[in-house]
Amino acid sequence: MSRAAKFSTWNVGSLLSNLARNTATLINTVKQDAPDVLCMQELPYSQDLWDKIKQNCGFEHFYYYKTSRSHVAEGWDMGIGIFSKYPLSDLAVRELTLPTERIFYGGREESWHRKFYLKAALSLNGSSVTLFTGHGFPFYRYGLSEEEHSSVYGEIDSFISECSPTPDYVICTDFNAYNAVRFMPFVSRTHRDVFADTPTRPTGRKTDAIVIPTAKDILASRNETVDGMDHNYLSVTVSL
Repeated sequence: MSRAAKFSTWNVGSLLSNLARNTATLINTVKQDAPDVLCMQELPYSQDLWDKIKQNCGFEHFYYYKTSRSHVAEGWDMGIGIFSKYPLSDLAVRELTLPTERIFYGGREESWHRKFYLKAALSLNGSSVTLFTGHGFPFYRYGLSEEEHSSVYGEIDSFISECSPTPDYVICTDFNAYNAVRFMPFVSRTHRDVFADTPTRPTGRKTDAIVIPTAKDILASRNETVDGMDHNYLSVTVSL
C-alpha cells in the first residue's frame, strides 16, 4: 500500500490586521485541508492562538522559534511555527547573515529583521522525512536584487546539505524570493518547487514555496488566496 503525507506552509503576519476574524478564517482553512504538517512564518507569539490551532486542526505537536517584533502591529513578537500530527525531533536552527545595506521604505529607514531556518525530523506513516522551514529577507521590498544576495540562499542550501542524511526532505517556506532554488545547488540537484511559476500572494508576487524531491509523485496541491491574508495558503500531498 502506498503512503502519502500532506505538507502546508503559510505566512500569517497579516493575521494581526484583524486578529479575531482572521484567526477564525485561518482555522477554517487549515481544518478543511487537514495537513499532516503545517509550517507558519510570522506567526504571532500567542499561546492562546497556538492552542486554538492545535485543538481545532488536530495537531498534537508544536515547535515555535521567536524571530522578531511584528512590523504589522505593535506589541507583538513573531516567529516560525511547526504544527504536526506526528512527533518532531532532532530540531536545529540556523541564523542567516544579515545584509549590510541601509534600507528605506515609505520614506523612513528600517532595520533588517533577523532571519532563521529550522530543521526537524519526522516519522510520517512509517517513513522518515526531514522538514525545513524558515523566512527569507524581502530584498524586493527595498529594490534590491536577489542575484546580488544569492549567498543568503547558499547559506540555506548549506544548512540543508549538512542536516539531510537522505534525499527525503521537504522545504515549506517563505523564501521572500521568486525562485530561490536556482541559487541552491544541493537542493536543485534532487528537488523542485511545486509552485515555481505560480503567484503565491494575492498581489501576484511569488515568494512562498514547498520544495519536494523530484522523484516523489504529487497526489494533490492547493494554492489558495484567503480573504484578509496577504500570503496564500499552500499545501502539497506527496507519495512517501
